[in-house]
Amino acid sequence: MAESVAVTYGGPLFELACETSLQGQILEDLETLDTVFSENPDFFRLLCAPVVPVGERIALVRDILSGKLEEYTLNFLSLLIEKLRIGEFGPIAKEYKRLHHEYYGIQEVTVRSALPISQPLQEKLEAALERLTRKKVIVRYVSDSSLLGGVLIETEGSVLDGSIRERLDALGRQLSATLG
Repeated sequence: MAESVAVTYGGPLFELACETSLQGQILEDLETLDTVFSENPDFFRLLCAPVVPVGERIALVRDILSGKLEEYTLNFLSLLIEKLRIGEFGPIAKEYKRLHHEYYGIQEVTVRSALPISQPLQEKLEAALERLTRKKVIVRYVSDSSLLGGVLIETEGSVLDGSIRERLDALGRQLSATLG
């Protein structure tokens, strides 16, 4: 159900953003709202609360966020409150982001390494990932002390495991198969 709500609302919002050339601004607004809602869960619960009249919730959003977000984003947020869909904000924003990235040929990638990766190596890695995916990549680097060395690259449900731990595990499996 949440997926269909996300498609039902995220798709038309992206279409509107394309018609008004506000794709990037609305994406930025949605990411800002996602951060605000996760950092202020009481505020989000208040927007979802059926005991507070819809009009009051919309007025609250407009009072707090007017001038800080694109007017289309504010109208969209008001619509979600009015249609009692504000609780599905996260999946809707995620669907919008997916459509945005698909439209612009962007792929998000997480690179995990035992130690921070130097800037020159990051640039080489990003260039290689862009050649491999044939997309513009947005890379998030994460230090992961559980890795012994090497890198673990995660993207759209795929994992490229070039970690030393994986190499040692593979060597162990190969030895077990040979000896076993």
